Amino acid sequence: TELPTGEIFISSLEYVYRFNETTGELEPFAKAHRSTSTSSNEDGSIIYVGTISDGLFTFDKNGNPLNHFDQEDGLPSNHIRAIQTHGDDEIWVSGPEGLSKILVSQNRVKTFKETDGLQGNQFFIDSSCKARDGTLYFGGTQGFTRFDPKEDQANPFLPQIEIDQISLFGKAIDFHAADAPIAQHPSSLQSLRLNWTQNFLGFRFKGVTMT
Repeated sequence: TELPTGEIFISSLEYVYRFNETTGELEPFAKAHRSTSTSSNEDGSIIYVGTISDGLFTFDKNGNPLNHFDQEDGLPSNHIRAIQTHGDDEIWVSGPEGLSKILVSQNRVKTFKETDGLQGNQFFIDSSCKARDGTLYFGGTQGFTRFDPKEDQANPFLPQIEIDQISLFGKAIDFHAADAPIAQHPSSLQSLRLNWTQNFLGFRFKGVTMT
């Protein structure tokens, strides 16, 4: 990873090193066992370090530790293979079990798999880049995954859950029938009273939203 200041951060087995292109000086920046990749936020004030077995570490520009993320925080694996960022609060990391987005301020992790449209679940070490327009690329065993991180935003409008069908012994209840145990649409029910033999129920529901 190269910062706007010309400093380059290099992974190694025991340390992350900082190389100053202007002075030619190489010095240990932070201890990180078996680091695989590095990245930084937009202004270079925070350095991100991925490792083979210890998850993701973040440091300030002086090498002081800030945060640590691993499986206990929701990552699918402690093996970090590539890192990219979107803004100062969003870190994207790839690994052997998919692609994860870390929201630092919320200490929350969201993971995507092949079933979500990725090229596959396996990604290569240090195989990623950010294009000038902000598009992120992560390379893996089946090709590469390309996406705009701005498009992965949570919908603030939570759907209203509505029960639209009730089944009794595997058969949908027709509430229009004369002998039906309910006489109105399931969505308008406030309570449901059945006898003791009517003990095998099923419910179908849907999310109603307007955005």
